[in-house]
Amino acid sequence: MHSEITAKPEANKRRFWSWAALGQRLFGIYLATVLMLIIFVAPGEAYAAKRPTALVNPLYCVLAVLVVLGGCFLKAMLWPNQHTDVAAFPLGLMDEVRQAEQRKSPHWLFPAIIGIGSVLLFLLQMFIMSQAFFVTGWDAGIVTSSEAANNKAYFSNYPNQLFLAGVFAKLMAYGAHLGLMNGYGLLVGVSCLCVTLSLVLVTYVARRLCGTGAACVFFTVAAVFVGLSPWILVPYSDTYGMLFTSLILWFYVCCPIASIRWFGIALCSCIGYAIKPTIVFALVAIVAAEACACITRFGNKQKTVAGPAVFITNSPQRRGLRRVAMSALTVMAALLGFLLGNALVSQGSLKVEGLDGSKAFSATHFLMMGFNPQTRGVYSLEDVQLSDAQPNPRARRDKNLSVFKERLENAGFGQTLMLLGDKVCTNYADGTFAWKVEGNFVVHTSRDNTLIKKIYGIKNEDVPFAPIFQVIWFAVLLGALICVLKRGYAGKYVNMMGFSLLFLSGFLTLFECRARYLFLYSPYFILLAVVGWQHVADWAHARRARLV
Repeated sequence: MHSEITAKPEANKRRFWSWAALGQRLFGIYLATVLMLIIFVAPGEAYAAKRPTALVNPLYCVLAVLVVLGGCFLKAMLWPNQHTDVAAFPLGLMDEVRQAEQRKSPHWLFPAIIGIGSVLLFLLQMFIMSQAFFVTGWDAGIVTSSEAANNKAYFSNYPNQLFLAGVFAKLMAYGAHLGLMNGYGLLVGVSCLCVTLSLVLVTYVARRLCGTGAACVFFTVAAVFVGLSPWILVPYSDTYGMLFTSLILWFYVCCPIASIRWFGIALCSCIGYAIKPTIVFALVAIVAAEACACITRFGNKQKTVAGPAVFITNSPQRRGLRRVAMSALTVMAALLGFLLGNALVSQGSLKVEGLDGSKAFSATHFLMMGFNPQTRGVYSLEDVQLSDAQPNPRARRDKNLSVFKERLENAGFGQTLMLLGDKVCTNYADGTFAWKVEGNFVVHTSRDNTLIKKIYGIKNEDVPFAPIFQVIWFAVLLGALICVLKRGYAGKYVNMMGFSLLFLSGFLTLFECRARYLFLYSPYFILLAVVGWQHVADWAHARRARLV
């Protein structure tokens, strides 16, 4: 009797193209194109929502390279024995590294450090809110208004905002019962809390993938770049939705029980989609990553070798029945998650009388708006009025597609390619994620012009923090590029994040583009960057070892 032992595909670990790395490779090619555009094209191109910092993007890129190399060489000098390589471990899980770290330090130390750090971050956010509080306009001002239920025209066009508006209304009502009469301030506080919790969740993902040291680096960088971003002061789907992209990633990577894992993924995907439709890309990316992993396992089974006889107590039939039962339980858990999520969304959505379902804008509207040559793919009031003027959904869809095709024909291949390049610059060239670019951004604020207001540019046109965030953003993009293009197998979790950001970027390239939509997935970018920086640190360690 012989058993089959799967042969380790050592040669495949160094292959650049494989199913196991499909998402990260495709995103790597896209990201390399993005960096070329925002470094060499963005400074001289007149794209939408351009900030003056883009004029010196090459300088910011050089500074980012120096910062990354300096930090990695410093790490190699101070901790020369901590050589870690994500690609050396199956599925990207560095279990051996984490176990060694846990033996060297108490098990409570890491949770204590992250717990104290997250509390300090949240307290700092509360201080920033007290010093820089303001009320915004545009869509965020509509869904946070106490009179939102009376705005049937807006919610008829954008029914996807009903759940978020309902959550805001309930939070303000609960706050009023507790004596917190500043409902908008409460929403800002919850926005800060959502961001902080998101960073904590992804920090544990980083520990699972890269070890304790890299997780601490992730939390530090994310706390500055995301936790102290002025976007925390805007209660909207970008900060509230970040909690669900982070929860989906945490369930996928860190939850050990399959049924609970898929229940959590399904529940968070359903609720997250109701808050921000682009959250669905995380779920689609998980499906794609799992499909790639299955194809890889199937391919490896074809490369098996015969081994010595292995006697086991469980028969193949019993193991097969057990596998089927576990799969059925997992499917049922996922379905239960979707059903519960749908029920919560239905119960939590804002009730608006007189909604006209035939007025809802579909994907074709945003596709048409994304190819508007005058606005260069961002929001267009004329396109909104054009869609709203159509009598029914079918007429609206046909009109949207007709205008879209007409714009493509008039532009031709060259102009369309230039428009897509401009949209990429709009999405990626600004490390502040287009802070203050939205119309009617600051509606009300106090008369005090505090230091934090000056730094964030709330009461003035200048945005002094933008250059610092631009350097950090370039460092993050460069680190992420190294991670997704480094030869070798980095695991299905890196593949999943690559797919997520690829789908998001493709959506923003084709449909309405907004840099703010990237903020929702900023923890994914930073986590990929940390893995990339770790590769650079390993390279620096190898160079140092040769010199010594």
